[in-house]
Amino acid sequence: MCLPRSLHYTRNILKFYDSNKTNCNHIRKYVKTKQLRNLYFLKLHILPIRTISSDSVENIILQNQDALKLHLDSLTDNYRSDRSFSKSNLQAFKKNQLLSSRVNILDNLASLEELKLGMEDDKEMKAQIESEKTEYIEKLQRVDRELVNYLVPVEPFDEINDVIIEIRAGVGGQEAMLFANNLLEMYCGYASYKGWDHYVDDLSVSDLGGIRSGSISVSGGDALKHYCYEAGVHRVQRVPLTEKYGRIHTSAVSVSVMAQPSEVEVDLHDKDLKFEAKRASGPGGQSVNKTDSAVRITHLPTGIAVECQTERSQIKNKSYALKKLRAKLYQIQVDEQMKNVSRTRKFQMGSGDRSEKIRTYNYQQDRITDHRIGYTTHCIEIFLSGSDAFDKMINELRNEAKKERIVEFIDSLKKQNS
Repeated sequence: MCLPRSLHYTRNILKFYDSNKTNCNHIRKYVKTKQLRNLYFLKLHILPIRTISSDSVENIILQNQDALKLHLDSLTDNYRSDRSFSKSNLQAFKKNQLLSSRVNILDNLASLEELKLGMEDDKEMKAQIESEKTEYIEKLQRVDRELVNYLVPVEPFDEINDVIIEIRAGVGGQEAMLFANNLLEMYCGYASYKGWDHYVDDLSVSDLGGIRSGSISVSGGDALKHYCYEAGVHRVQRVPLTEKYGRIHTSAVSVSVMAQPSEVEVDLHDKDLKFEAKRASGPGGQSVNKTDSAVRITHLPTGIAVECQTERSQIKNKSYALKKLRAKLYQIQVDEQMKNVSRTRKFQMGSGDRSEKIRTYNYQQDRITDHRIGYTTHCIEIFLSGSDAFDKMINELRNEAKKERIVEFIDSLKKQNS
């Protein structure tokens, strides 16, 4: 569905939109004309389009129940012989609880089978036994489905709550820089929506109010699990503010998402670091680019360099730069651990070319499409506020990733059994 070009002019009106409020009355007072009001509420009634065709987790488990049953029976036998399994974390503790439930259910089923042998002439008792047996089988299936979720190996980022998001304008010039700023605001809005602490680490501002590059630090429960699927190239198709003839331009922004490790996890030695101080670039003001406050740090063994010029204080900029460097080095370690997992490749940062897209934002059609899972939704302005619509897409990506992890786990079991 194509909406009129006047949609483009709602941007300045809707920028006042509070991402935490979704009632129509709050939005209506910022919409000045009847034409734009009708256009906006037309958007609100467009339903998201689901194009995901893959099976649900339950269907995947059902289709592979034979391979899973062999593995679960083996775990159950081991649990019977040694009930002192590791309880080092919540996942291991929950797994032990489910195995204990599975043992009790299997024991009850075995008792019913024994009881059934002595009741061949008692039809009423046999019917009651069959009824109880059916109930236990259903319980066993539920326990097995839940147990599979706790048997899937934990990935390196599953228990990390601190994340750094780097945004860099790619192909598209000033328009790419403007959209990079839109994404930065979306990620900050999402952190506020989830109640996570966040602040902008570094920012390089363009002349028209966009950003050449920027980074955000977010700290909160499961933050990396949510943001990790944003890594890649985001493509925008819209009429730029600088366009005089109404032509649609295509631009790209690259996003990189990195875990923020502790100082213990990534140990930096002074002999491996080269520190440089320089004048900050950009619009300046308040003496930000009149002193040597900007810091550049190079990690000599790897050649990785990071810069920070956000603060007037060289000490603060140095602290932020070291944090970014640790995150980059830690990300190298994570990528090394996961290099054999093919599905992670679709979440990696590309070169910034428009063809390497993970998601497209089409303003003329008021459409957002994630190309990895084929999920499409509408209402771009609400999506870019970082509230419910964005959270729904993140959850779709997490569910898809969960299904892929389960499929890989089942495939590994089949290889073991063959």
